[in-house]
Amino acid sequence: MLRRLTPILCAAALASACHHDAPAKSTGPTEIATPVPDEPVRGPLPSVPAESIEKLTADTPRTTPLGTAFVAPGGWNLRTRGDTIVLEPPEGDSHLAFVDSKAKDADAAVAAAWQAYLGKPSPWAIKLATDQPAREGWDQIRVYGYETSENEKRNVFALAMRKAEAWTVVIVDLANATGEKRGGQLGVVFDRLRPSGYDRESFAGKPAAKLDAAHVKTLVDFVDQARKDLEIPGVAIGLIQDGKVLSRAASACASSASPPRSTPTRCSSSPRTPRR
Repeated sequence: MLRRLTPILCAAALASACHHDAPAKSTGPTEIATPVPDEPVRGPLPSVPAESIEKLTADTPRTTPLGTAFVAPGGWNLRTRGDTIVLEPPEGDSHLAFVDSKAKDADAAVAAAWQAYLGKPSPWAIKLATDQPAREGWDQIRVYGYETSENEKRNVFALAMRKAEAWTVVIVDLANATGEKRGGQLGVVFDRLRPSGYDRESFAGKPAAKLDAAHVKTLVDFVDQARKDLEIPGVAIGLIQDGKVLSRAASACASSASPPRSTPTRCSSSPRTPRR
């Protein structure tokens, strides 16, 4: 559902879901927050001076002060407090805080984000911090999962994303019930979370490149090598372009029977052009 950021969110959810197991060694900051209390500590976010609250009637594209783009879901509150943006679902018991900074690294950016969000360090200890493959225009992504108590019934994690020297941190402070109910809207937020100046590549309206002899040979050679690596007895390839058969190729072992894996085989490929 969260498509391109699904691996990141799954990693964070796993860290949070396993909080009853033996503590895992953290790969994140050495400084962690105070122990987690046994009773819920989060509820509606209190207002602060100079805060503006906007009730969104439809999904609305927005940007952070440093230009990170996202979509705020319709029906949610968008709270702006200085350079910090907080999204709040109608339930009021969960929040997504967006905080930009020019911190020296991910750990420092996350620490600054918590300070901006709550006015103090995170009340939860870090369970796990892991680096994720950079994607969607980001140069670096690091995920932090936090230890929450069973009574709190919530997932808490942070996404630290860097583009050049700028960090955007999203703190996800989410009640379990609200997360299940608002999963689709969370998907809208994270699927369109992109750094300033990034446009997702699209081939819409662009003509497809034409296959020539060199392209055909590259494709046939690739398929033939894959067949050999996977020990597949034979493969037939047909390429169609503009409604016409462009090329036919066969790739097969010398024996029609599939030999034992320990037996060497002699295989060949023979691209052929269609008869006129």
